[in-house]
Amino acid sequence: MAAVDYAALPLSFQPNTGAAPRGVDYLTHTQNGAIYLSHDGASLALGNPGDDLVELQMIGARHVDPVALEQLPGVVNDLRGNDPGAWKTRIPTFERVRYSNLYSGITLDWYGNQRQLEYDFRVAPGADPAEIGIRVDKADSLHVVSNGDLVIKANGDTVRQRAPVAFQPASGAGEPSTVDVSFAVEQSTVRFNLGAYDKDRPLVIDPLILGYSTYLGGTGTDAGEAIAVSSTGSAYITGWTTSEDFDTLNALDPTGGDPRDAFVSKLSADGSFLVLSTYLGGSGAEFGKSIAIDANGAAYITGTTDSVDFGTANPIQATRSGGQDAFVTKLPRTGDSLVYSTYLGGSYPTFEAGETARGIAVDSTGAAYVVGGTLSSDFPTVGAIEGDSAGEDAYITKLTPSGGALAYSTYLGGNGGDSAADVAVNASGAAFVTGATGSTDFNTVNPFEGDSGGGDVFVSRLLPPETRWPTRPTSVAAEVMPAGQLRLTTSAWPTSRDTPLRRITTPRSPNRAICQVKMPSSPGWIRPAAALDIQLTSAAAATTLALG
Repeated sequence: MAAVDYAALPLSFQPNTGAAPRGVDYLTHTQNGAIYLSHDGASLALGNPGDDLVELQMIGARHVDPVALEQLPGVVNDLRGNDPGAWKTRIPTFERVRYSNLYSGITLDWYGNQRQLEYDFRVAPGADPAEIGIRVDKADSLHVVSNGDLVIKANGDTVRQRAPVAFQPASGAGEPSTVDVSFAVEQSTVRFNLGAYDKDRPLVIDPLILGYSTYLGGTGTDAGEAIAVSSTGSAYITGWTTSEDFDTLNALDPTGGDPRDAFVSKLSADGSFLVLSTYLGGSGAEFGKSIAIDANGAAYITGTTDSVDFGTANPIQATRSGGQDAFVTKLPRTGDSLVYSTYLGGSYPTFEAGETARGIAVDSTGAAYVVGGTLSSDFPTVGAIEGDSAGEDAYITKLTPSGGALAYSTYLGGNGGDSAADVAVNASGAAFVTGATGSTDFNTVNPFEGDSGGGDVFVSRLLPPETRWPTRPTSVAAEVMPAGQLRLTTSAWPTSRDTPLRRITTPRSPNRAICQVKMPSSPGWIRPAAALDIQLTSAAAATTLALG
């Protein structure tokens, strides 16, 4: 499944209505796990459900009940179980939680910043920050690393708190003044070592709880385009690089970057080391654009290549067909071989054109779904529901789990430029595609909005082919009606069906129309076969057409 940018979502706190252990007042979820806040302190839920909570206890603090501040517009609904009377709805969310006067003159704020958790100690003039002490209970280890970060390990998971910063807010129009600060750890207790500061002014001590944050690259230009996370918490990244010294490890291809190669890198769950990192490419230019991970940790990557020697294995298409093709590659969990790797494209001849690939998803069987855009009139299709239209079309292609064949592949588009940007697949194998269209006749079914002019977003749901034909006929009587509709009659359907014709204006078939049929018991529109072509020279011609 194509990866989702959760890092762009705001962090929020919600009251505990039963989703957390008793005694918890507020909770939130970060990249590392749940955070529970109560009058006793904070608890980190790391590792697996049922593991002990890592507790952060404020030594010598007053008994203070936390208070939520700055309510957000979003709400949470908790609909667990089959008893509607036990459901909790419209639970409010808040931007921060405050412990006022936790120590004399010292307030503690918890808040979220780009899906990362921060806490600030706000020290009033004259208050003593040496009173602050945090005891970390039920952690396996606790230590400060060379860059000043605090690393907490528990239940096989790791939380890293960035080296703290401290500052005194500006007086009037002046600039804030920074104060030297560092973590000090004695056994299980964390305190703050502070440099000199003005005790007559407020002071803020600000650690940030990070999962991890790291550079990845070489001496050239490197760009990450997509990221996915495995069930074990490892992050897989794909993108492109011009670096000939890009970080590689256990690499399938340890050399590259000239002129530009795709890459795939896997980081450990705690982000502390590379598990694997490899180039993907040939003698031309490659761009890794999307990545998905299956339940076994295998990685599925798609992007574009103009290399004639891109690495292939068990390919559907062994050679480049046009100036630029898409590629689809599957790596095993170890990343040291190709399960399969194939070109995907038609014969559009222009370099840096032809096919683009922008999204990939994988279903529970290991079948990969790829979407993008194509300018080729002969893009590979199987069981297509649409044919080639004018200009660029979107496409969706499903590969079989072995990668050795196409399960289906079809254009999606109209009389303008169309391109798919991403794809998701549900448990039933239905594919959901989104992208952009400049067409005024983009294929719609039960739309809630028509063409708005200019460029529009499209959202399409494609059913698995096996669900599209409740009873598959072998032939259809087709009659072109005076109003330009096509009337279809077959014994497989209870009544005749009228459907609009869609004219294809390519040089190869200027008078060709493609019929799209709404099946009686299916929400999907079906183009039965490429053989369903009507010559639009007669307003009342009738013929019998074979279905492929």
